[in-house]
Amino acid sequence: GALLLALAVGAALAYSQRFGGDNGPYILLGFLLAIAAAVAILLQWRVGALLLVATLPYSATINFGPLASGAKVLSLLTFVSLVMALLTYQKLFERFVRLWEQPLVLAVLAFVLWSSVSILWASDKGETLRATFEFLGLWGLMVVIGLLERRYLLLAWAGLAFSAALSVPAGYILPLPEGSDMAVSGRFGPGGAGPNSYACIVAIAFFAVYFGLLRRHRMTAFLLAPVFVYGIFATASRTGLIALVATPLLALFVPRLGARLGWRIVPMYVLGAAAIAVIVLAIPSVGERALERDMALSQLQSEETWSGRWSQWQGALDVTASHPILGVGAGNYAEATLGHSEKGF
Repeated sequence: GALLLALAVGAALAYSQRFGGDNGPYILLGFLLAIAAAVAILLQWRVGALLLVATLPYSATINFGPLASGAKVLSLLTFVSLVMALLTYQKLFERFVRLWEQPLVLAVLAFVLWSSVSILWASDKGETLRATFEFLGLWGLMVVIGLLERRYLLLAWAGLAFSAALSVPAGYILPLPEGSDMAVSGRFGPGGAGPNSYACIVAIAFFAVYFGLLRRHRMTAFLLAPVFVYGIFATASRTGLIALVATPLLALFVPRLGARLGWRIVPMYVLGAAAIAVIVLAIPSVGERALERDMALSQLQSEETWSGRWSQWQGALDVTASHPILGVGAGNYAEATLGHSEKGF
């Protein structure tokens, strides 16, 4: 069997250039790796869970269109494998039943159900359907991660940390789609990823490394932390920077977290400030772009900062007042608030 497989792969490799040109061998290699990953996921759903977490920083890279998305295929394979495992293993099924006792699982499911029902009164039903699938995928990912045992959960966090760290240098290697933020404005985003969403993912990886790996792998945490800070700073995302600065402070007000974090917050700010200072001095182009966006916050009349946001907030209040119970439908906020927000200009 192994010999026949080797002969088949060798023959396919020999003829790959005829169909794919110079990129034929690489296309064939990617196709074989995809098949191997699919088989591994169907045999063991935990592999799919780990890959789902590890590919979060590359979701834009493996997104080939509104329907052809590598993340969707990976999620579907993982869910199918999980269903088969639930029907086979009693202990896993019992853990799945206990998971429904968590209020967060029920709350997110209720939100997904509202999103799906809101298609009845939404003006843009296609946008509502797209948003519903995204929320359903988020809920499914939460359930899958919730079913992982402790050792696999630690592997998932480690996978996210190292994949996020690798995405920073990969951002300068991966091809950029036309019209992406990085191609147009220079704001960092690997493979066309949105700067704000990517910065928040990297911030989560930063907290997982610094506060999770610091006890047993202190050197690893200190080596990876500047990489994450650079990734967030290079996106010029004010959202990501605020999340990085404010989250530890907010965590201090949570009794259990405050006791665990304690003194480790102060070195984090010192390390982050030192990393940003080195970035500004060593890579002026990145520093100037990020500082320019941050300094724009002082321009109160600019439509890109406070004036524009105040108009959007006014529009949100108007939409809430006009649709207080059912809302305007999932994914329809931008369209619904457009007419209201224009009043603020």
